Amino acid sequence: MITKEVEQKDKKLNEAVKIYSKEYGFQKTGDYVYRFEGNFVYWIRYILGDKLTANIFIKPIELNYVFWEVFGLPELKSKSKSFHVLGRFSAQFVNLGILNYEYSCEISNVVIKLLSDSRNFIKENIEKINNLEKFSRLVEHDSDQKLNYILVQIYFEKYKSAYEIVNKEILKGEFGGFIGEDGKSIYEKIRIYCEQRI
Repeated sequence: MITKEVEQKDKKLNEAVKIYSKEYGFQKTGDYVYRFEGNFVYWIRYILGDKLTANIFIKPIELNYVFWEVFGLPELKSKSKSFHVLGRFSAQFVNLGILNYEYSCEISNVVIKLLSDSRNFIKENIEKINNLEKFSRLVEHDSDQKLNYILVQIYFEKYKSAYEIVNKEILKGEFGGFIGEDGKSIYEKIRIYCEQRI
């Protein structure tokens, strides 16, 4: 049960994030902020519990375009840039790190620190992950990022590799987390898409 005290803290937190987010290069929506750097979007989800926690995520914009083409949603390519963050049907974000802060009555100072640290964290990661090859290495062995890895294979026109990986996933009963209006999963659609290009 959410207490009145927690509600008040959450309200003050969101007000402070709204005030300072633009100053640090972020756009705010809901209980998160985001920013675009080159062909990547960074998403920071902040959660107020015993501490204030900021989870920092990354996603290459190109993977959304691949996802939409394979999933049969080409009309989404013309949506606004923010749709890369807010869109329901899109590639997954990858968690890069977590920042923790003690909550204090000086919430403005805590929020400024959170936004400043998040911006610096992103700047440090820009060189580490600044293209799809580097992003591919980040997700290659992460079982939770199988869909992203397959989408990268498709982006680089490695259709046979994507086909083989997705077949193994389908045999294990996996579906990739998305089902289309036609009842086919994203994995089934990828298999068909790659079959046509091998």
